[in-house]
Formats: sequence, C-alpha cells, structure tokens
Amino acid sequence: MAREGYRTDWLQEAYLKGKAKGEAEAEAKAAARGEVEEARKVLVRVLTKRGFKLTAKLEARIGAEKDLLRLERWLDAAITATSLAKVFTDA
Repeated sequence: MAREGYRTDWLQEAYLKGKAKGEAEAEAKAAARGEVEEARKVLVRVLTKRGFKLTAKLEARIGAEKDLLRLERWLDAAITATSLAKVFTDA
C-alpha cells in the first residue's frame, strides 16, 4: 500500500510539473505574440507619422509578419528612411 501511495504522489508531482511547464510555455508564447503585435503597431505609427502612405498590400505585409527581429529592423530603418523601399529592403 505504501508503494501505491508513493506512485500516486510521484504521478501527481509529475502532472503538476508538466502543467506548470505548459502554462509557462503558453505565457511565453502569448508574450511573444504581444511583442510582435506591438512592433507592428509601432512600425505603422512611425511610418504614418513620417508621412509615408501605406498601401493595403504593405499593411497586409506588416500584419502578416511574425518575425520580431525583422519587424525591429524595419522599425529601425523607418526612423531615418527616405522611402518605403529603404525600409523593406531585407524582406
């Protein structure tokens, strides 16, 4: 009987660890999605404030981008770029 209790405790502990890991991974993914979404919004705002006219195609391209590093490169370029072509040269 004691062995069964140990097994149950072990299974319970393993379950709780797995559940915690899954929750942590879900939170990390949600945070990453939030960062990507925020980067998209900031990029569009900077481009708009700088006077660039965004076409529907370009807005869709920005909206579909999931690579945070690429969005950050575009944002960095958007700060000083003299044309939209110079912003989106790497994609």
